[in-house]
Amino acid sequence: MLDSMQRYTQGLLSGLPLPGSLAPLTAWITPPVVEKISSPRAYVWGGHLKAARQTAPRGAGFMKFTWSMDVYVAYMSTPDKAMQDEPFPKITDAILWRFMTTTMPLFVDADGNPMGPNAVNDSDTQVVKIGESFTSDYPPERTVSGPRMLWFVQRISVDLDEVVQA
Repeated sequence: MLDSMQRYTQGLLSGLPLPGSLAPLTAWITPPVVEKISSPRAYVWGGHLKAARQTAPRGAGFMKFTWSMDVYVAYMSTPDKAMQDEPFPKITDAILWRFMTTTMPLFVDADGNPMGPNAVNDSDTQVVKIGESFTSDYPPERTVSGPRMLWFVQRISVDLDEVVQA
């Protein structure tokens, strides 16, 4: 459930190829205490949950968990290339494209590993929706005090539906 869905989302983003000469995306669930951000980063957090039983109470059946997975994206760049297109919108596009083109439905094990179209273990749950709806908060970049750098941040909340036999 929460742990496996956060790990599944992290797995979708970790190592994601990014446009241009950018390094692949690094994705974390719990970020390091201190980190030098030399390439784009994504931090996954299961921000909001709404769950409901899909069948009669306490009988054999299914529960649907609707997660709003928050992905916080961070990137720093230098402002010395004013005429060049800033890559941050392209980073956003790559992340959204990854969510929108992920194969569904899909079973996921307790560690967040994709298992394919059929359950392998009794504890596997099914992801039936991701990337079909999302919101984004993308404030203007900030200039970091000290070094001449631009600091870009964004929050993408992607809806993920998980079905659990319970």
